[in-house]
Amino acid sequence: VSVYFEVFIEILLLIVYEKFLLLNVTIFRGDYTERLITGGYHEFVNDKSAIDPYFEKYMMKNLFQYQWFSEKLENTSELRQLIYQLSAGIPRIYIALWYLAHHSAFDRGAKCLTKADFIHASNQYMSPLKPAISALLSNKPNMLSVYEDLLPRDDMFWTSMFAVK
Repeated sequence: VSVYFEVFIEILLLIVYEKFLLLNVTIFRGDYTERLITGGYHEFVNDKSAIDPYFEKYMMKNLFQYQWFSEKLENTSELRQLIYQLSAGIPRIYIALWYLAHHSAFDRGAKCLTKADFIHASNQYMSPLKPAISALLSNKPNMLSVYEDLLPRDDMFWTSMFAVK
């Protein structure tokens, strides 16, 4: 007996395209896939620069509200540029960087975040990501090709996935 047909719970599935193909082939068949994805496909676009409106006016503005120190770091264009350079504008990376910069500041007994905390967090905790971030910032196909998940998406797959039959 399948619980799926008895309980209707909405879920948000965040998954890399290639993994979705595998999931689609191995687990979900026919109508199950259609039921799973009726909410649709929503692309999360990476910020294009440190002055990208979404990055500058929304994400950074909100992140700067979450400082765990009594003395607050000022939201400056120079700091936004540093965060962008260390994360390539990928939300998941700059949010992790924000958290890890706080971790670095706590470790040194600070009363405030500094630019050095972001650099230390990037070098100490996020060093495995640095080559991929450099490839993204360069936007050079030969550098991007090293990372399979940085290649352009197959939009035809998503178009056909949600086509009305």
